[in-house]
Amino acid sequence: MLILPKPSPYPHRKRAAILFVALWTLVVLSILAIGIGSRVASQINLARYLEERLISLYLAKAAVNRTIVELEKDETPNYDTLYELRKKREKTLGKGSFKFNLSDEESLININTASQSTIEQLPGLNSELAEAIVKSRNPPNLPFLLKEELLLVEGITPEIFLGFKDLITTYSEGRVNINTAGASVFSVLGMSDDLIEIILNYRKGKDGEEATEDDGEFKSAATILDRDLKDFTMLTGPQERQMIELLTSNLLGVDAKNLRLNIETKVLGKPTKNYSVILKRPQGKIRFWQER
Repeated sequence: MLILPKPSPYPHRKRAAILFVALWTLVVLSILAIGIGSRVASQINLARYLEERLISLYLAKAAVNRTIVELEKDETPNYDTLYELRKKREKTLGKGSFKFNLSDEESLININTASQSTIEQLPGLNSELAEAIVKSRNPPNLPFLLKEELLLVEGITPEIFLGFKDLITTYSEGRVNINTAGASVFSVLGMSDDLIEIILNYRKGKDGEEATEDDGEFKSAATILDRDLKDFTMLTGPQERQMIELLTSNLLGVDAKNLRLNIETKVLGKPTKNYSVILKRPQGKIRFWQER
């Protein structure tokens, strides 16, 4: 005789158990799917970031190479002006694009070569601090590689440094380019306000604006005083003596031997990395490279 199992007195419990196991399995699978999806998404984002960074790097290198070629074709290699340096420079290459401007390290005071008397004229400094800077850069010490190293000089606080950091460099040849320097740098060199105004007015040309096509150009250090300025206006005795002192001390030049490229890059229209690069002419040697 066939004996059938007795029906469970609690069939609803069995169904509930089965449903619980099914739901728990679904929860576990969902968690695993989310985890795997999150991991895959992270890997995709990382791959995209690395690709964008690599493209950005090659865009920056393209900007540097473009500058080197441009410098080789420079029709006025013996002097450089704001009009030449501030020309619009941008390019689209594949997925990316770059734009950059040039600035002249020779338009600043070289903290490694400037005299103590010149350093004293920097905003916030005095004779004691200037002397400390000179001692810190001279043998047996090494010259400053970066201007931020001045913060290690005793007495130079961050507040003091911020007051003059935009007027100095460690990359120029030591002669200030009269075509590109600003009024504050001329003042540090000891020029009077009236002489500075004459130089800036000469540079502006007939339209009264700098960095335009009609700018006045100082083409040679030898002609700054006797040809360029004297043909432009009459100088007073003190003004002429200031210029003679600066020229005989070899503190003024007309060219940009070290150029800074400030490069902005985009990939697929989205801003990526920016770069600051210093090129030495005429070799096109990279002296400084910073990514930010």
